[in-house]
Amino acid sequence: MYLGPHILVRLTLKATVDGGRKSPLPLPPLRFSCPVLFDDLRKDIRDIRDNIDHLKFFDCAFYVNPLSPVTPDGTSVDVPAIFHFPELVKDYLQVGNGFTLWEGKDIGHAKILKIIQDDASQS
Repeated sequence: MYLGPHILVRLTLKATVDGGRKSPLPLPPLRFSCPVLFDDLRKDIRDIRDNIDHLKFFDCAFYVNPLSPVTPDGTSVDVPAIFHFPELVKDYLQVGNGFTLWEGKDIGHAKILKIIQDDASQS
């Protein structure tokens, strides 16, 4: 069973003044985990809160490099990510697909740059 990262994403946190987090993502040895919502599943829904009961979220963890912290200022950083249940997201793991990070509110967005472990999406 493969336990490493499944994808490489370009991660951008919303600025704090725009409703994003107040602090950067935790640095190692901690991983930052949060539910994510793939753009394909969101479609035309603008307000996630009003439609939360009808949306599918998936647990994802991000491996933040201590030399490249992810700060809530709109800056993009490339980070590896792993899904806790990759078999549930295999249809969405395609380069170019994106997803919203959810922490009780929309805190940012990620776009898939690379599939690191192809057979992880088929487990």
